[in-house]
Amino acid sequence: MVPADFPRGTQAATLPGAAPKFLARFIDGRYIVGPTPEELAVRHRGCVDLVEQLQKTVLQFAAQNPTWTKVQLCERLRRGITHEQHRWELSSDEAGWVLAELARREGWDLSGSRPKTS
Repeated sequence: MVPADFPRGTQAATLPGAAPKFLARFIDGRYIVGPTPEELAVRHRGCVDLVEQLQKTVLQFAAQNPTWTKVQLCERLRRGITHEQHRWELSSDEAGWVLAELARREGWDLSGSRPKTS
């Protein structure tokens, strides 16, 4: 089940022209705006898999740099996620969710806000 805080990817798009427009796909006789439940579940599973892989990276970073604080570890991972998000085909919202979920699992306090990963 996809948690409520996972990004839904329903960003509005603008199209040129005089009349108002919206982007939708015609699937199984219905117009769909945004991802289908199945597509959303696939995106979520991919992000969860990435979080699990990054948890191993946290252990490696911590072992290689024992003087780093949790804040330093988190910042290093934030920069890495930001740098790789396009290669990993993550939206900015998904990249933010990955870092927030990693922080939650690691017990890092991000002051209740999702870090920016533009």
